[in-house]
Amino acid sequence: MASHSAARGLFQGITVEVCSESGRLRIARILAGGTIEKQGSLRVGDKIVEVNNVRVSTAENLQTMLRKVKPGTIVFKVIPSASDQSTHTNSFVKALFTYDPSKDTLLPCKEIGLAFGMGDILQILNTEDPNWWQARRVGTWGHAGLIPSQELEERRRAFVPAEFDYATTTKMCGTKLTRHKRKTFYETRLADEFEKAELALYEEVTKMPPFERKTLVLVGASGVGRRSLRNRLIEVHPGLFGVPLPHTSRPIREDEIDGKVYHFVSRERMEADIADNAYLEWGEFGGHLYGTKLDSIREIMNKGRMVILDCSPQV
Repeated sequence: MASHSAARGLFQGITVEVCSESGRLRIARILAGGTIEKQGSLRVGDKIVEVNNVRVSTAENLQTMLRKVKPGTIVFKVIPSASDQSTHTNSFVKALFTYDPSKDTLLPCKEIGLAFGMGDILQILNTEDPNWWQARRVGTWGHAGLIPSQELEERRRAFVPAEFDYATTTKMCGTKLTRHKRKTFYETRLADEFEKAELALYEEVTKMPPFERKTLVLVGASGVGRRSLRNRLIEVHPGLFGVPLPHTSRPIREDEIDGKVYHFVSRERMEADIADNAYLEWGEFGGHLYGTKLDSIREIMNKGRMVILDCSPQV
């Protein structure tokens, strides 16, 4: 027996299916973060026999009874699952595509789908279902929802249905019970080809603690476009990126201003600073010294901008 306090929308995050062996209603999924999961009295695989001493045999019966329940306690009579095979995770991914569950014809229950946009960070909570992961958007921390797994989305984009039957999943979340079957088009001999597919759908990410030494280093051979990329970043995001001005021992010209393109210093001063490890990089060209001073980098960081360093492989 398991009891729960009745509350509006409490059971919208639970899905059930009809067990092919016993014909009883079986809990197919419990959304992470919901009241039922927090109480822990019901588990995936439990078979629901009665609700408030009334026998239930179909998802429609269960929906009807739960809608009629008044505030108070709901008592479930269940046959416990023999094992707990749920796969809980706590990883984070960055979505590399946009997903709208209301337009997904494969989602067994659109009401529990989780919409997200490209670039959203998602917390993956459960991967027990090979087709539908439970997740929630980081930052909103709302209720968990279903998103297509990497495998399902790859197959969808390959225009080939998977070898299991999506539509035979029975559910209870405010929609009718679906029992029809679909013809399988997926051929097992193509499995190797699908396994080799590497579509960029989700990118695993890790939250990093804030730190001040934010630097973007562009490394590449001469002529590959490092400077063009650097200038483009500065042009598009002038408030986000900054480039340290180099120091040089070359004499200043009449049309030059100190501190605009170069910081001009004497050769003796520059050699002394190089000896004191005050430069990140330095070199000599045309008989004059050129280099990037660490203080110039720190100055940009102190302004809250990210430093862009344009380095050659030799550096």
